[in-house]
Amino acid sequence: MTDLAGDYEAFVDGFAGTERDTVRILGVEGNTVQAELEALQSDGSLKVFEGTYTVRSGVIMAADVREVTADDATTPSDGPGASLVL
Repeated sequence: MTDLAGDYEAFVDGFAGTERDTVRILGVEGNTVQAELEALQSDGSLKVFEGTYTVRSGVIMAADVREVTADDATTPSDGPGASLVL
């Protein structure tokens, strides 16, 4: 799992070149949320991330999220699941 108490500047830098994010909640089991994130880049390319978040009292405490190729994603862009566009 990833410690989320990292440097804020590094967090912001991670979004450089990102035009829009779409987050899909794929499932919830106990305190674990399985999610997919599509990050549309300003150059038109798409980055896809999948993983889990551990949530306690409504706060994300830890995450295990990795970039995957669009072909490896669990659900297609128009697949089921709750979506949130950021």
